[in-house]
Amino acid sequence: MTSRIIRFALGVAALALAATLPASAQSVETRGVVQRVDAAAGIVYFTDGRTVRLEPGTRLTVDGRAVALADIQPGWTLVVPGVAAAPSPNVVVAAPAPPPARTPRTPVDVTGTVARVDSAAGTIVLEDGRVLQTTGRTTIWQPVGVTELKPGASIYMRNADPVDFQPGGAPPVARFQDGTKASFAGGRTIGQIIDDAAIVAEVKTKLTAEKLSNLTKIDVKSEGGVVTLGGTVDSVDRRARAVQIASSVNGVKTVLNNIEVSGTGSTASTPTTGPGASTPPAPGASGVEVTGTVASVDSATRTITLQDGRVLKATDQTVVWQPTSVGALRPGAQVLVRGATPAGNQAGASSGARHWRMATVSRVDHSANEVVLSDGTTVKVTSATRVHRGADRLGIEQLEPGSEVVVYTPSASATEATEVAVVWTPTASAK
Repeated sequence: MTSRIIRFALGVAALALAATLPASAQSVETRGVVQRVDAAAGIVYFTDGRTVRLEPGTRLTVDGRAVALADIQPGWTLVVPGVAAAPSPNVVVAAPAPPPARTPRTPVDVTGTVARVDSAAGTIVLEDGRVLQTTGRTTIWQPVGVTELKPGASIYMRNADPVDFQPGGAPPVARFQDGTKASFAGGRTIGQIIDDAAIVAEVKTKLTAEKLSNLTKIDVKSEGGVVTLGGTVDSVDRRARAVQIASSVNGVKTVLNNIEVSGTGSTASTPTTGPGASTPPAPGASGVEVTGTVASVDSATRTITLQDGRVLKATDQTVVWQPTSVGALRPGAQVLVRGATPAGNQAGASSGARHWRMATVSRVDHSANEVVLSDGTTVKVTSATRVHRGADRLGIEQLEPGSEVVVYTPSASATEATEVAVVWTPTASAK
């Protein structure tokens, strides 16, 4: 009996002692992408809203390497030693409340110059301050010269000059063991036909989900991953948006845009007149944007023929891009990133609690002073809105469809913009 009492007393004492011990045994670490650093105050601000105050002597690491607080750059993934139960002498969380829920970001397409890359985290920081998080559906392209292109390469061209269209001949014929023949439409296998059906279904679903548009009236066909769009829309911007949506679907190799704009009868590409046909481009047709696979290149004439038969001529305003990976990127490289998630904006780091989002301008309603963005939302530009590109002030009449912007509003639900920062425009890119 006495031994039981002694064991009980020892157990109670052990629990009391454990309650008084520091929680340092439950050591963890604080990890996050840096938005900005106040070295004088010893404060690090992360892109997810957390704020960490550091005491002198705190050990900081980036990619396993020790770094000094003064050397930390926005966009780096920083690791800070910490504790789970209570702040350690070296780490004090300035805002003990749970970090605010992040507003879901719509994937964006952006063009820019790389400032930094975190290959492990899949994060790209552009020189204008935009921070992008790549996902499994993100594609990254870098510009190349015409002389660097080889047959079989996937490319994306901006401002190419269409000079001809030469689709392939009759579809190949398959011969079975009994000697009979079977011709597959477009030379497709049964598996390709199934894949094309899936592509058509996904493109139509995405077109139907698009807000503020009549893209549901578009006809969609796919053969071997080559998607043909037809039908009629009410604006050039919506025709371009349909191509952007179709190009984002997995398995799509290229998009032939035969959509007409109501009242104009114009289309973005020359329709096929039959197997082996060669149709000259419509008068004045120029400056198209195309994606496809190279069949042949004539470096002397700067002419590129794609596998689907389109023949394009590169001019001094043409940019040719080829796909690459995050690990291959280097600071200073020009990139086109499709389907990335906005993860931060260092240019607006001092803007306090303002809501921001990256988007592309779909159209501008000058009469209502409104800008319609690629994510389907509309923002109002007032006399108090600061519209600018770098240090240059702009008017709403200078905003172009296709321009990439960062829009600031007082809150996520607000529709009136306090600032519109233009980071890329089609006109400037062509100069």
